[in-house]
This record gives sequence, C-alpha cells and structure tokens, in this order.
Amino acid sequence: MRFGLIGYGRWGKAHAQAILKAPSAVLAGIAVNTDETEAIARADFPDIPVYLDYHELLKQTDIEAIDVVAPNHVHAEIGIAVLESGKNLFIEKPMAPTIEECDRLIEAAKKNNCVLTVGHQQRLSTQWGRLK
Repeated sequence: MRFGLIGYGRWGKAHAQAILKAPSAVLAGIAVNTDETEAIARADFPDIPVYLDYHELLKQTDIEAIDVVAPNHVHAEIGIAVLESGKNLFIEKPMAPTIEECDRLIEAAKKNNCVLTVGHQQRLSTQWGRLK
C-alpha cells in the first residue's frame, strides 16, 4: 500500500519510520507546512516527493492512504480533505477536537467509501491493562 504522510514533526518522523518498516507499505510522499520542515524531510528522504501544500500530495493518484500527524486543531480540516480525495485515512489521536468535527469525519468517510482509522497505538498495551 502506498502512503502519503501529512506532518513531519517529531511524531511525523516516527510515523515515517513505521511506514518504512511495515511489510508491503511504501512511503510515497510527505506534506509539510514550513520551509524548514521541508528541508529536513528532503534531507531525510531525498527520493520521496515532499510538498509544502498537502493538497498537492492528495492529487497524487498512486497514493492509497494518508497518515495525518498534524496539530489537533487541523485534524478535521485535513482529514475531510483526505477523505474527499478518495484516499483512506489514518489519523493520529484525537480524531478531532469536537464531537461535531468527529461526526463530519465519519460522514466524509461514509460518503466517499473510505476507511477512517484513528491511531490508538497503546490501547492493547499491557501497561494500560494493568492500570485499568
């Protein structure tokens, strides 16, 4: 599966590495929002396209899924754009800051027949089970 990544801060870098390590996954593009982050992403991945506008990443027809690791307050805006582009969405938690925005994401996924997945990577962790 070919992935695009939106966001390349500390967590975005971790997600990029996770995509690279996942069997049958390909990191096919990265979208960032600053010149500084663009330079870092290009240095880290010279063979992968890097975009300063995530909309340009969404135009890539060979990408099947987008991993969003951006600030929480833009999750709904970016996530809905991803789903409306017909791409599947993996979004870091929280899904969005409000219930209304979460509902909009769910509706966009249904409307566009896309998968919407929220990253709760520790939900099965034994440490959290012990805390419960």
